[in-house]
Amino acid sequence: MLKYKTGSCFYDVKTCIYEVEIQRETELSVWIGNRREAKKCEWHAYHDTWEIAHKYLTEKANEKVEAAKTKLEAAIKNRDEVLKMEPPNEP
Repeated sequence: MLKYKTGSCFYDVKTCIYEVEIQRETELSVWIGNRREAKKCEWHAYHDTWEIAHKYLTEKANEKVEAAKTKLEAAIKNRDEVLKMEPPNEP
């Protein structure tokens, strides 16, 4: 049975969809070479089609972009607050 594995590739832009032949599957696991793996975990996920795998990676990449935008907005706000600072008035 053929599945498509997406890996944790968000630190390095590369092809992250791999065709994998599995021996069997359950709702939560797949077996590859007599080794059981979770269908979805922090590091990888298995998908029924390449298109579903691609959509999954696209959604994850979009989430990462949105998180980076939020972090950038916070950094800009912090910088702007620092730039508005004035020395204290001394008597």
